[in-house]
Amino acid sequence: MMPIKILFINTFDYQQQMKLCKYPSLGLGYIVSFLRKNAGQLNIECRIIDEDIESQIDSFKPDIVGISTISQNFNLAMSHARLAKEKGCKVIMGGIHISSLPHLLPSEADVGVLGEGEETFFDLVKLYFENRDLPVNVLSGVKGIIFRDKGRLVQTVSRPLINNLDDLPMPARDLMDIGPTTYVFSSRGCPYDCVFCASTRFFNRVRFFSAEYVVSEIEELVKNYPVKEIFFMDDLFIADKKRVFKIKELIKSKGLDKKVEFGASIRTNLLTEDIVSALKEMGIKFVTCGLESGNPESLKYLKGATVSVENNRRAVRLCNNAGIRVVGSFVIGHPTETKRAMMDTYNFIKKNKLHYADVYVLTPFPGTPIWDYAKKRGLVSDEMDWSCLKMDFRENFEKAIILSERLSRAQLRSMHRKFYRMLEMRRFIQRIREKLAIILQARGK
Repeated sequence: MMPIKILFINTFDYQQQMKLCKYPSLGLGYIVSFLRKNAGQLNIECRIIDEDIESQIDSFKPDIVGISTISQNFNLAMSHARLAKEKGCKVIMGGIHISSLPHLLPSEADVGVLGEGEETFFDLVKLYFENRDLPVNVLSGVKGIIFRDKGRLVQTVSRPLINNLDDLPMPARDLMDIGPTTYVFSSRGCPYDCVFCASTRFFNRVRFFSAEYVVSEIEELVKNYPVKEIFFMDDLFIADKKRVFKIKELIKSKGLDKKVEFGASIRTNLLTEDIVSALKEMGIKFVTCGLESGNPESLKYLKGATVSVENNRRAVRLCNNAGIRVVGSFVIGHPTETKRAMMDTYNFIKKNKLHYADVYVLTPFPGTPIWDYAKKRGLVSDEMDWSCLKMDFRENFEKAIILSERLSRAQLRSMHRKFYRMLEMRRFIQRIREKLAIILQARGK
């Protein structure tokens, strides 16, 4: 029997994103590996792509095209769906955008997958195998989807979350381009509810891969790929303190800390001296941290009352003392933030030793609390141009959605430029210091 050909498209805007570090889509990789593990009598052939879409559809001739969507690239995702539909493919869309706004499923898509995709996509592939189609009269029996029946949107009952993440096979990295820097997920979800983040609503609760699973995945990466640096791309790697220590012990016992370097995400109110020590021992060379603001009121608005500016200062100091580089991100432009509050953030960056920092203007993504606020003010709508949500304010300032009630677009742009002039000068000085260190080291030899 001819295989069912499934082409997964990671919607990636090269024009906007090539300057960023491009990572493979592990979300799609998990779906492929789950299909392979559970295929049984199903004969399937899968590919994952993010460029040359039309030529790859023409050469591969897929039966099903699965498209991953994020809000800022939704315009591009819709064009991919239109192209696939014109070429006779069944189109399934998933990801955070469709999950947050399921009623916006485009007419070009046959089905939208809501929430986690592994089990739902497998059910849809089984349905296609049995019918060589996705018949509307049986789609209603598939949990966690949205589809159209005679033009009317039908949303089925929610699919329960996967309880034991260790039941998932490791993502299908054989279909991806894995370079020296890559990443793993060691958990799904976050225990916090920041105003700009959709993780809590998308994942509902935090679940963890076991330490054994995580370290086995690292071993596989080190064995099979030219990996030199691995980043734990969790929303919050240190959410479970005991598991951090267990991962550290396993990494050290297997000598993995001598083979690769690691990075991880932290939250400053959870960072203690013993966690910093464990991170250093396991080979963590840098941490990413949403420091967000140097102003107490702004920080509370963005992240809630569980974290303070002093937590942030202390965390930066602890990491620096341990030789762990701190990569901080900051957000300006929330509705009631003043110039004075923004200057508190400016001065925080200036006074604290950060290896790298980025400053973003608050953007209302679907599925986040700030989206709800923006919708009430009429700043966003179902008919909006989704490219307005692209995060590089310097390039997108004319289209960006301005949430501030205190600063105009021009004033916010001026403040943002002030931050980046300071950051660029810091980076210039840092590069000079690094070059001087190399020269002095060479002379010392």
